[in-house]
Amino acid sequence: MATRSTRSPRPAPLPGTAQLRLVTGDPETERKILDALREHFTVTEPSHYDGGRAYLQLDTRPPYEPPPSG
Repeated sequence: MATRSTRSPRPAPLPGTAQLRLVTGDPETERKILDALREHFTVTEPSHYDGGRAYLQLDTRPPYEPPPSG
């Protein structure tokens, strides 16, 4: 198993985005937190790992709106 010092560095998140690690005690708590985040941000579906950990990406940039036609 690779340790932190032997792993290759992860790329930095794009401007306006954040990579989050969520550690909860149960799925209901995770759902409530994700629902709250989704009210304000675009959030990817989390990748789940052992120990109640989930990793996701959050985008704080405004959504794309096509220019008005006319």
